[in-house]
Amino acid sequence: MGLGQAFNFGTDLATALGIVAVIQAGNVIEETWSIGGPYYPSSILGLLGGNPRDFYNLAYNDNYNISATRDHGAWNRAQSVSNNPYFFSPPFAGFVASVAHPFVVNMFSNHSAEQPNGYLDRATLKSFFGVSGPDSALVWNKGQERIPNNWYRRPSSNPYTLASGVLDTLANLRAYPDSFRVGGNTGTVNSFAGVDLGNLTGGYAVEYAGCNFGHCG
Repeated sequence: MGLGQAFNFGTDLATALGIVAVIQAGNVIEETWSIGGPYYPSSILGLLGGNPRDFYNLAYNDNYNISATRDHGAWNRAQSVSNNPYFFSPPFAGFVASVAHPFVVNMFSNHSAEQPNGYLDRATLKSFFGVSGPDSALVWNKGQERIPNNWYRRPSSNPYTLASGVLDTLANLRAYPDSFRVGGNTGTVNSFAGVDLGNLTGGYAVEYAGCNFGHCG
């Protein structure tokens, strides 16, 4: 499989996400799905959503980590709630976004003996998204997205599996519980109304996430 060979992306996670995509936004009979049309990014790093430059500026000492993707995802959602009167977060959207947002760091980081857990700097990020130029004048070059030279994927002994995605999702739930709320604005900005995941599970979901990360009461 391409994702497995290029990024050591687990077959179990790819299968699970594919099934969810087909069920939620696809054709179950043909086992296909579509986002509804071609992709026309309005700015660099369009896959990250929101304002991609805000993510680009989250590098710490020229390194992006999982915390940066969590912060950026939460910021995107807050911006939508405060600026889009018709913002809506349907079932599974929060879950899938929480799994997918960290893909940038988990898939694109460069691995070496010195950095066995991976290191994602601005130069590597720009190469994957076909971006060139200095920080003050970034340019997206259509069709020039590429794996950088001297780049090494996740070790074969450490694929990004379904379990990895679940752990990242639980960590995100603990840090930003609102990311998993189903509902939307009611015609005006900052009017979000919906179902709280904690209420649905009697608080078990949030408690479970906390216990798994050493925060049990």
